[in-house]
Amino acid sequence: LMSNFDATVVLAHSQTKNLDKLLERADIVVAALGKPHFISNQKLKTGVVLIDVGINRLASGKIVGDIDFEKYKIIASAITPVPGGVGPMTVLSLFDNLLSAVAGK
Repeated sequence: LMSNFDATVVLAHSQTKNLDKLLERADIVVAALGKPHFISNQKLKTGVVLIDVGINRLASGKIVGDIDFEKYKIIASAITPVPGGVGPMTVLSLFDNLLSAVAGK
């Protein structure tokens, strides 16, 4: 059985005022900015869940996300890597939608 949970969802962007304060209080962060390691100097809660949707190629050719994985993997209760995190789920969703469209659903 699940208990009742309350949530306040906040949509923010790279120019949001007091973004650091919002991130400090967040239990779950979904980052989709397209800016390499944009979240790297912020204080985040121990146990935060970090979902990195961003994918960025550095000048060196290395692919990284919007969240500094190495820095936050120690404090996060869950964190998606880049590459190999949400990308496969995106591809699966695209194929699911394609099959639904072909089947006329």
